Amino acid sequence: PGDVRRGSGGRDVRRIALIVLMALVAVTAVVGLSALAGPANAANGTTVIDDCTVIDEPGSYRLGGNISDVNSSQLFGSSFQSNSDACIDIRSSDVTLDGDGSLLDWDHTENTVDQRGVYVNGTYDRRSNVTVRNLEVTDWPRGVSSFNASGLLVEDTTIRTRNASDTRG
Repeated sequence: PGDVRRGSGGRDVRRIALIVLMALVAVTAVVGLSALAGPANAANGTTVIDDCTVIDEPGSYRLGGNISDVNSSQLFGSSFQSNSDACIDIRSSDVTLDGDGSLLDWDHTENTVDQRGVYVNGTYDRRSNVTVRNLEVTDWPRGVSSFNASGLLVEDTTIRTRNASDTRG
């Protein structure tokens, strides 16, 4: 009676299942490796900062873009010095902060006098070997400041406080 193939449908289903399984394994591997890298770390080991933060580990950090209209609710401070609120509070030695040409801007509508854009915070331990570069800091009462720190280098950074303009490079 005609050409009848027996059992060939089962083999086709197994082949398709094997192909789908291999594709799922490949996608899972790619997604898993991406998750291990993490969104905050660039390929060269630099941690990307997108908002006000505390830096409490040595390393390289880079602003991922402008941080604009920061207000007092976004700041980090020291319990020892209540007036040391800062957007980027560096509490470690051996840190490089590269603004990558970005803007760090204070919401100048708040009437304050001691908030800082970047603060090298040596409240509890002396800080050393900190570099801040390639950053534009605007409208802060204190643009970049430090306490109990040595070896602080600020380069290629423009600081415009509410009262004056000071360019350092």
